[in-house]
Amino acid sequence: MSSQLVSRDSKHLAWLYSQLPQWQEKGWLNPEASESIKAHYGPSGVDLRRVTSVILAALAALLIGAGVILLFAHNWNELSRPLRAFLSVLPLLCTYALAAYALHRVPDSLPLREGAAMGNICALGAAIALVGQTYNIPGDISSFLLTVCILGLPAVYLLRSVGAASLYAVGVCIWKLNEYDFVRSAGLYDATMFWLLLALLVPLVILLGKQGRNFAQRWLVAFMLGAFAIGLYVKGWDLWATLTGYACLFSAVVSFRSWSGGARYIAAFPFAAALAGLLVILSVASFHDFWKELDFFNSPVRAEAVSVLVILVLASVIPLVFVYRRRDWMGVLWGGLGPVILLLRLVTINAPDGAVGYFLANLMGIALGAATTYLGYRAERMGTVNFGMLTMSLMFLLRFFDEDLPMVFRGMAFIVIGVAFIVVNLRLGAKFRKERQA
Repeated sequence: MSSQLVSRDSKHLAWLYSQLPQWQEKGWLNPEASESIKAHYGPSGVDLRRVTSVILAALAALLIGAGVILLFAHNWNELSRPLRAFLSVLPLLCTYALAAYALHRVPDSLPLREGAAMGNICALGAAIALVGQTYNIPGDISSFLLTVCILGLPAVYLLRSVGAASLYAVGVCIWKLNEYDFVRSAGLYDATMFWLLLALLVPLVILLGKQGRNFAQRWLVAFMLGAFAIGLYVKGWDLWATLTGYACLFSAVVSFRSWSGGARYIAAFPFAAALAGLLVILSVASFHDFWKELDFFNSPVRAEAVSVLVILVLASVIPLVFVYRRRDWMGVLWGGLGPVILLLRLVTINAPDGAVGYFLANLMGIALGAATTYLGYRAERMGTVNFGMLTMSLMFLLRFFDEDLPMVFRGMAFIVIGVAFIVVNLRLGAKFRKERQA
């Protein structure tokens, strides 16, 4: 059965797999052929019951850990130091025993592995904090978070836990923000340490993909992208540098998607999030006040801020060359948006009152939306058409908040744009149905 005849969409695969037992009963397929079909197309989608079990197991682990700590805290000051130290590490020892049981007795129990791994990290943090408080060990929040993250990483890999990996990513992000904002001015060592800690999760992402745990892999990638975005914050970045940096990051994600052979941007994860981020940045850049207040190139900047910005620009420009060679115009348009925004600022750096940048940004947004709508129409992709129309509509609608226009005029404009959405979708839907029936 050719892969061209059966879509890889999860709903279609679920229907196909539901038919296989009936086909076996009728003698159309033997069990070996049925298993070959499943191996070829992969899993049909997310098992919601399994996901629910994992979530409940993680929640149970957190609640049990918090309850044990609260029970200890009730009579904490009345206990001797050795007893307090023992009770501090007792939950941690229990999580190790639970992890050993999960690995050797029930290795296929995903909820048990997730609960043991997340409980281990929580118990580890509680043990370090309570022992330090018991024996008055000096330290700060940064060293505490860094210690918990590093010592909790083995549990992430031994149990292959996405929940524990997510806690690890959150802890690393909090450590970074705390380093920058509260403890001291972060140097190059601190920034490098953050990226190294985050990179330690990359092998787990690859491992999840090899095991076919696609939903878990996407979940972890989402956390890592969020951590990556937080990690871009550096001292010396103002509003303009932040906007350009994140625009280049999102553009790089879109370009790499196209370079790797993907074409469905709206429905693909996490590239739809990258497109949404670019749309937000384009909307911010369309306001006149934004261009009036930019002074990044007139203020002193740190070497770290400039180096990170240069790396992001290169990461978005280099794959764009290959995207252009593939003639993937959707990838060219949105993958090149980040560098274009930077170029736009360089061109208008000496323009008075930011009027030129304001005008060009809005013109670029309208043209980008129109081009996206056209590309979606040609490719018969309703999602891309709607995304292009949404881009154009935002460029117009936001001007009603940027300019002093009568309320009646604004209301009429909203109605016209809404009707346009409905009409275009109805006509395109009818056209696509006729072309498929032909």
